Amino acid sequence: MNPDRTIQLQPSWKSQFWLLAGGVLLLPLLGIGLILLVRARRVVKSAVYLIRDKSISITSTSHPSREMVISDIKDVSVRQSWIGKKLDVGDIGIRQESGETSWLLGQENPHQLAGLIRHAARAEQMRLQQQEKRERRTPDYDPGSMERMEYLTGIWQQGLISDEEFRKEREHFE
Repeated sequence: MNPDRTIQLQPSWKSQFWLLAGGVLLLPLLGIGLILLVRARRVVKSAVYLIRDKSISITSTSHPSREMVISDIKDVSVRQSWIGKKLDVGDIGIRQESGETSWLLGQENPHQLAGLIRHAARAEQMRLQQQEKRERRTPDYDPGSMERMEYLTGIWQQGLISDEEFRKEREHFE
């Protein structure tokens, strides 16, 4: 994968349906309608989610920024209201190994995005397990025993030791 690949997400305007609808309906009452529309804009622009190959960053104006490692993701869930189901928008909860849950708020196609995050987490966990197995792989035999066995076989084939001596020495390697 390309290490520079980053997907940037923000809350969808659809997630602020009630604020937008209320703002438009109350627009004739100039102050209230504009306040609701400005609030909806502020909520949508308040968070930025950066999804990379190995991490997810959550930057928000109302909360401290967080960085999650993809391999530490334990579970991904979706939370939707009834209007959210109709508009196909919802919040994605990402639970880490530590038990902490972070939310990607107001995402379109939340079930599809949650499935992709879940798949990426599993793939990264499997990659790390395979890498760990490769690093701690040890031979099933004593490292010098193969060379000694080859030496023993060579002197036996040359006739320098008898068949009986060869069998006795070979028993030490088994």
